Amino acid sequence: MQETGIQPRAPGAHIRLAAAIVAGMVAAVLAVLAVLAVLAVLAVPGCHASATGGTAGGSSRGSAAPQDAGHAPVTQAEIAAKVNAEGERLMRDGKDREAAQKFMEAAARWPEVKYVINYCNAQFRTESLEPALRTCQSARNYEPTPAQRDAIESLIKQILQAAKQQGIELCDGCIHEPLPDPPPH
Repeated sequence: MQETGIQPRAPGAHIRLAAAIVAGMVAAVLAVLAVLAVLAVLAVPGCHASATGGTAGGSSRGSAAPQDAGHAPVTQAEIAAKVNAEGERLMRDGKDREAAQKFMEAAARWPEVKYVINYCNAQFRTESLEPALRTCQSARNYEPTPAQRDAIESLIKQILQAAKQQGIELCDGCIHEPLPDPPPH
């Protein structure tokens, strides 16, 4: 038999890898459902649930800021803009954890890349490095402008540097193999 240098995988390794991927997807779905449940509890009474602005494809969104500062926000885009502004104020006041919650709510109400970038930054500032990395990675999917893409990549670089300094193994784009099965008893 000829030596190829390729080591065979342990029996069942592909099944464990597939199970780990499915478990990750289930965890992501559960996290989204948890956010939606929290947002349902936090829903502002009297506000309409419809979001205005944007195209049928959803890739271009209109201004989320209210036209008249005196009126209460009535669309999800307007509510998201108001919640984002509250998060920015909290960040300026050094209340990063509270700000992170506001940015998460803003992004959940109206999926705009700036809200996701703010959420990533707030998570990073609270030293939640792995969640911050995942949030920044997801921001790449929101069709960011070149300036927003630069901000995302800069944050990812900072997160990875901080993780390395703290001895935490993170990388952009890594897929971690599941742990091997424990030995039989």
